[in-house]
Amino acid sequence: MNEIMFPQLEELIIDNCGKLRNLFSPSMARGLVHLRELRISKCPMLEEIVVKEEEAEEGSRMNEIMFPQLEELIIDNCGKLRNLFSPSMARGLVHLRELRISKCPMLEEIVVKEEEAEEGSRMNEIMFPQLEELIIDNCGKLRNLFSPSMARGLVHLRKLRISKCPMLEEVVVKEEEAEEGSRMNEIMFPQLEELIINNCGKLRNLFSPSMARGLVHLRKLIIADCPMLEEVVVKEEEAEGGSRMNEIMFPQLKTLILGALLKLRSFFPVKHALELPSLHEVTLYICPEMKNFSLGPLSTPKLENVYPLDNPAVCKDDLNNTIRHLHETEGPRWRAQLESTSKEAEATDHI
Repeated sequence: MNEIMFPQLEELIIDNCGKLRNLFSPSMARGLVHLRELRISKCPMLEEIVVKEEEAEEGSRMNEIMFPQLEELIIDNCGKLRNLFSPSMARGLVHLRELRISKCPMLEEIVVKEEEAEEGSRMNEIMFPQLEELIIDNCGKLRNLFSPSMARGLVHLRKLRISKCPMLEEVVVKEEEAEEGSRMNEIMFPQLEELIINNCGKLRNLFSPSMARGLVHLRKLIIADCPMLEEVVVKEEEAEGGSRMNEIMFPQLKTLILGALLKLRSFFPVKHALELPSLHEVTLYICPEMKNFSLGPLSTPKLENVYPLDNPAVCKDDLNNTIRHLHETEGPRWRAQLESTSKEAEATDHI
């Protein structure tokens, strides 16, 4: 039991192993103390990376870390994988910097959800404290990505990309109101610079107001092909919103792209004044229901381009006015384009 296998192994690549069901026993995983890079691809029968321990055994070894030096984990095309990490395993990945998961159609969660009592007792334990880049692609059963406590622990995350996750409803699971109020000043993703969300059919909104206010380093935001998205930032209660007379949001945001968002009506439906001091470029296409950016006065002093408009004078006037202009001029064409696409799809279905 105490003999260590491959103690100096730094890189492991597993590819095209059709009958592999699991990769490591727990004792073997704990012995890989120098493993820095792990890549697993085209293993259609893989169900577990590390075989699950019995509860008693897991409890007695809670402080023994698996993969303590792992920096990069890439998983691709593993059709039966339902989750990646137990909570104790996730907490031990203190050097993980890059995590990429693609083409895992059965994946339901990245970290197995803990029991409520266990989760409460470990609320301050951080998962993935060094993670800088997370890319999720083509994971058909994934409904949400982070618990609130997990999101608060991602203090070094700089790049987040999520695409082709048709069942995704939330990026961060919504907290209970009492819990949210008690943690109002705890920031999620404080170093995030780039966020790209694409082709997530069930996503209705992206940020809570408190989460959005914490994204002080976000420079690029791209949201496309999310047909159910109604708001980017959820509307807050009037009592809370009324206390914010002039609010700066996303102070570093320079590039914003919103595309093929069929139900989007507003970016942030607030009535108080809103300022985006660094916004330089906006691209908006096939958003037929979007009539304004926000409901109140909006300041974008560095805005130079709003595509697909070619008239700089219109673009520099006011982003709310510009979007209203787009709704009037481009809206009918966008709606006609959508109706044509829908009829073509129906005709194809009857062939």
